[in-house]
Amino acid sequence: PDEYLFDALIRMTRSHIERLVVLDGDELVGILDITDVLGLFSTQSHSLGIRIERAGSMEELEEVSAATERLTRGLVDRGVSVDRIVALLAALNGRLMSRVFSMCVPSEMLDRVCLIVMGSEGRGEQILKTDQDNAIIYQDVSSPTEAKRAEGYFLDLAGDISDWLDMAGFDYCEGENMAKNPTWCQPISVWKGY
Repeated sequence: PDEYLFDALIRMTRSHIERLVVLDGDELVGILDITDVLGLFSTQSHSLGIRIERAGSMEELEEVSAATERLTRGLVDRGVSVDRIVALLAALNGRLMSRVFSMCVPSEMLDRVCLIVMGSEGRGEQILKTDQDNAIIYQDVSSPTEAKRAEGYFLDLAGDISDWLDMAGFDYCEGENMAKNPTWCQPISVWKGY
């Protein structure tokens, strides 16, 4: 009950949920519904989250990315504190990156690979989009021939992901600290060595 309502909006956005139970200790004191929260703030964050999840093309994700920037300006104009804007935008950016990842990676490969977001974006410190600081970790394979094939496959996949993220407003990292750099696209065993 003592938390800020805007923090509830951030949690709902980050966790893809539409209702939050409010507890005072172990006692239920209320339930927040996303429509009530949005009505109070008149923001587009929840609708942007839905648009991210439903996006079927890169063009749709580019539109959401542009709308995220407009949302940020609107929140600043309303006097919302910077730390709350940062938290909300980090949640939306995380969902956007997750959607790019799921659109690029074939469903049968999702249990063999993950995208790690590093740097200021990974720490949730960005208001607007930052450059890419990311990496790919993929499952080890047994034979040297399979390892070479996996290396090429995942490096190509990392290139697609980096290109799509660039189109969504996450610029390439000037220092090349991103998944499309072979150093940052490695199997688990190499990461353990790092």
